[in-house]
Amino acid sequence: MAHSNAQGAPSVLAISEFTLFPKLPKELRDEIWDIALPGPRILRVRRDASYIFHRRFLWGRSLCSIATAPIATALLHVSREARAVALRRYEPSFGGLLVTGPFYFDYERDSLMFTDDSTIEWFRGTPSLGGTPRPAAI
Repeated sequence: MAHSNAQGAPSVLAISEFTLFPKLPKELRDEIWDIALPGPRILRVRRDASYIFHRRFLWGRSLCSIATAPIATALLHVSREARAVALRRYEPSFGGLLVTGPFYFDYERDSLMFTDDSTIEWFRGTPSLGGTPRPAAI
């Protein structure tokens, strides 16, 4: 919003926060947070070619990585209210399968794209891939 100063030149009124937002009904605030969440994502999963060695024994555990940040949206860090809305959609997933640990995933909207068959088998929990963790929900 522009105002005029004493010399008649317009000046800009800077607002550092929207003070009326907390006064909105909770249902409307939740809807605003929900609209601010990102849309569906396609996450590329690849199996890292690293192995864990321990005293000359190969444990054969090669974790996977996803080519994006594990946090799906900044709303998980904005406020308790925004986090609660985001956690209705996203849940920490694939913790034992990824190098980065748990990854926030929306099971209704997000998709996984695998780079090769061994990565798919790893997520499915195929026993022939030594050291395979329990099956993941995919």
